[in-house]
Amino acid sequence: MGDINRFSIEEMVKLLHESSIDIRAVEELKKKISKVKKIVYLGDNCGEIVFDKLLIETLHHIYHTEIIFITRTLPILNDALFKDALFVGMNEVATVMENGILDPLPGTFLGRASKEVRYLINDSNLVISKGLGNYDTLSEDENLRGKISFLLRGKCYPSCATHNVPFGSLILHHF
Repeated sequence: MGDINRFSIEEMVKLLHESSIDIRAVEELKKKISKVKKIVYLGDNCGEIVFDKLLIETLHHIYHTEIIFITRTLPILNDALFKDALFVGMNEVATVMENGILDPLPGTFLGRASKEVRYLINDSNLVISKGLGNYDTLSEDENLRGKISFLLRGKCYPSCATHNVPFGSLILHHF
């Protein structure tokens, strides 16, 4: 199959179509979304931002939820930035802002995020976090327990083993 990070759009759509996801986890996320008025959505990579926009459009349409999409301030590898979010029209379906982290760090280190982002996350009842970097930096933060859900793909064997899924799988993990 090759490097999972280097798929064409057609290959990515085929992978997503063929991938499975834990339906119980999806149902739990739906329940969480139905109970909140605002979602903080931590974006990840530039290649997936179009899928993020489609998901956000769907969530907004079904649940009438306000969504704040947070990008990286500085790129690490292929991370989505504010300008990328504007390019795909994310601002048409969500409030878009940067995380305010001025260091080249993978993931979201809340202690380095802007005061506004920290407030939004702490005040939120639901945070949807994309990507393994965000998972690695946020999945042990006890202040987020019960209000953060991680969406990622199993792109490395340790993450697949942790979540007991095959390589390349879609993972939805509620912390």
